[in-house]
Amino acid sequence: MTLDPLLIHGYATSPNAVIPATSTFPRYEIGDPQTFDDLMMTLDKDVWNLGGHHPSWELGVTWPQIKPS
Repeated sequence: MTLDPLLIHGYATSPNAVIPATSTFPRYEIGDPQTFDDLMMTLDKDVWNLGGHHPSWELGVTWPQIKPS
């Protein structure tokens, strides 16, 4: 939470974005672990859209493998 606009510094191939301080995001539902990557990409795109950019890139997430105990 901040009273000032939030400056998002882009990835290596993306621009910077300024997110207004009065921004409200929807509630995102976390489902099965297999869908978490899709959720992260949706949130990432929503942030960039709010900053006035329509990303043509995909967020890359590499999760550590969990070994059964």
